[in-house]
Amino acid sequence: MPRRRPPRRFSPEFRAEAVRLVHDTNESLTKIARDLGVSRKSLGEWVTAVRPAARDPVSDDERQELVQLRRENQQLRMERDLLKKWSCALLHPRRDESGSVGSASEPGQGRRLLVLRARKKMDPSAAPQAPRTVARLPSGTAEHAR
Repeated sequence: MPRRRPPRRFSPEFRAEAVRLVHDTNESLTKIARDLGVSRKSLGEWVTAVRPAARDPVSDDERQELVQLRRENQQLRMERDLLKKWSCALLHPRRDESGSVGSASEPGQGRRLLVLRARKKMDPSAAPQAPRTVARLPSGTAEHAR
């Protein structure tokens, strides 16, 4: 089994100079690492370690407010969805085979059922009719025709 080489140690000055080369030149990270005789991964880790730590963009007060607003938003969405379901059920009632009133299962089905129900309830005598005319038959008898 081949023996592993112990890891090389680089001085802090060498690392700082390598990072400066990465920032100041337009050369790629791989080319600079090859020129210095270090691995690309090591040079990348050195560059990452020098970057300033990212500051948390949200304060504690803002974070608490954000949590509260998200909860409120979720509650309002649930209420909105519930109201949508109920308004749809109230606007579009339907009767199933047993005769009980339920909600429309398809969009437009409730409107169609309402129209059919309204037509069924309409009194045929209340509907406007064409004026009646009297037609005379050749035999001279009068008969009402529509």
